[in-house]
Amino acid sequence: MKSILAAMLLLLLASVATAKVVYVPDNYPTIQQAVNAASDGDTIVIRDGVYIENIKINKSIIIKSENGPSNCIVEALDTNKSVFNILADGVRLEGFTIKNANCRVCAGVLLNNSSNSAIANCIITNSSMGVCLIRSSNISVRQVNATNDIWGFVLWMSNSSKIVRNVAMNNAKGAILLYRSHSNTILTNDVYNKLFWWYRNI
Repeated sequence: MKSILAAMLLLLLASVATAKVVYVPDNYPTIQQAVNAASDGDTIVIRDGVYIENIKINKSIIIKSENGPSNCIVEALDTNKSVFNILADGVRLEGFTIKNANCRVCAGVLLNNSSNSAIANCIITNSSMGVCLIRSSNISVRQVNATNDIWGFVLWMSNSSKIVRNVAMNNAKGAILLYRSHSNTILTNDVYNKLFWWYRNI
């Protein structure tokens, strides 16, 4: 028994020791190239600047800006795709201004079959949806400003998530849409100009 516990501890320590912190554009010229090279547990730090790309995240990693959303802007290269498409569990995305995902099912940040992920301290604008959860669970969305989107926040068949301390402003259809989504916490969100939430939990 002791030998098994010792082996598990060594594996845990090894995984912590091998987690890397890399910088864009210092180590990789684009965010997607940094994601492609990353392993679970790694952190990618994005320097100040404007990045024009669509990013697919299929690993449990942290992606954060160095100095916050005012200094780090990510725009869709292909406006018919989401800017950040999160397909993995345990992803943290923090500190970006995100723009121009304009197709009907596009979002600034799309979480598709993700769990235990977090979006924080972002500004999402000029997109069909600010943040969209599809069949996702245990997602935390905090301090996200969804402005001039069609929908601010959308939960589609997504449960047990927290939408807390966000801002929805000037969104064409509404602030928050829930469809067949249950056991979610929606609390202390500021809504301007579209003073309604549309619940369709059937």
